[in-house]
Amino acid sequence: MKPKRRGPRGPSDLTPRLGHIPGLDGIRAIAILAVLIYHFTPSALPGGFLGVDVFFVVSGFLITTLLLRDVAKHGRINLGQFWLRRTRRLLPALITVVITCVALSEFSAGTCSSASLVKPLVR
Repeated sequence: MKPKRRGPRGPSDLTPRLGHIPGLDGIRAIAILAVLIYHFTPSALPGGFLGVDVFFVVSGFLITTLLLRDVAKHGRINLGQFWLRRTRRLLPALITVVITCVALSEFSAGTCSSASLVKPLVR
């Protein structure tokens, strides 16, 4: 007697991206929260720094998956295209973080000027 087969698991109204694993996004978010809690109140989560390791392991898995998908699709890894996609994805966030940090440091400290930020870089 064959066991009765159930329908597909999980929500049926979602159309995930090819290869997208939503649970990994959640694990990375928890890892980031652990690091933030560790930085703001170290006694609340003494092992929070382990979130960095978890974040990099999951990110490495996802990047490896992307590269293996390229090999399966094209027979090779096009590193130029890979880095271009990473740059397009990450550069806007990087620029936003740098501008925000510089602006916040200007407003909070008041002693930091644009000249003092650039002077150590130009010799």
